[in-house]
Amino acid sequence: MEIPRPQFNENLSDQLGCRVDVIDCSALPTGTHKILKAERAFTAVADDPRTPIMISSGNYARAAQAVAEKLRRRVIIAMGADGAQLGILGSEFVEIVDIADLIAASDHRELLHPNLSLAYNIYTGRRPVDNTTVNITNLADIEDAEGFKRQRPTYGGIHTIGYGMVFCPNGSGELFYDLVSGHGATGTTQFYGISPPLHPAVTGTENFDQHPTHADKLATPVYPILDSHFSDLINSRDGRHIHFSEITEDEILATHAIAQAASLNAEPSASVGLACLVNSFRDRLGIVIKGSEKVLMVLTGNGDPAPYSSSDLSR
Repeated sequence: MEIPRPQFNENLSDQLGCRVDVIDCSALPTGTHKILKAERAFTAVADDPRTPIMISSGNYARAAQAVAEKLRRRVIIAMGADGAQLGILGSEFVEIVDIADLIAASDHRELLHPNLSLAYNIYTGRRPVDNTTVNITNLADIEDAEGFKRQRPTYGGIHTIGYGMVFCPNGSGELFYDLVSGHGATGTTQFYGISPPLHPAVTGTENFDQHPTHADKLATPVYPILDSHFSDLINSRDGRHIHFSEITEDEILATHAIAQAASLNAEPSASVGLACLVNSFRDRLGIVIKGSEKVLMVLTGNGDPAPYSSSDLSR
């Protein structure tokens, strides 16, 4: 699977007064881009004898469940108590573990890499040093996967040369990172990763004291973003072309309303890629868009509320 290609959107182009292309992930089997991440994560550890383990209570967990059943490979999914409401159930290939149980067993408040595998081993009564699992929560966590990540970015890379500006929802950061990495030679494109208030990519701190937000899917308290691929990204490229931009709660609601009016199937977290259509956002960041501009907006979709199986992947 590859991420959907950019498509011209006449409605949004008329609103902004320039050409607007949209990447819309809502037609993927999960209703979001997470199925792409799951497929690539399992590919990255295809030759690793250890059992994949991950943290998610949302679309990534459901995508991993489907891919695990398709490949007939066991996966361990650590999630909160609300996971069962999303149809994420244990099976022959899926072991469900409550995050609270892992924390209680290991005395680790945060299950960041490599604490997740350590916590699981303690929880199951194994010696902490047992090398039994490999963390696939994020590709940056996967040991010895550097060659895979260089050759096949998480989302396959997007050829964005020709766009003056790219706007993308920014949660754990992998999709935004992939868009920038897939840009090719250094150019003049301005990349905006849009995050809710207090997101660590915006504040520049490692502590993520996220207040309740309408963009709840972009809140990533289990992932140390500043110690991730973002550090390499900023150091390896001209940082003037990369912007980690905060969107206010009112602006989140405004982008969601715009998405709905344009018949785009996106939840509030996924709609923030439309941020530059909101006057207050542009004014606050000093964004000036000319009629000759070509803009790319990314919508990460709307999670499918109904359970699905690996057979969905063949459609």
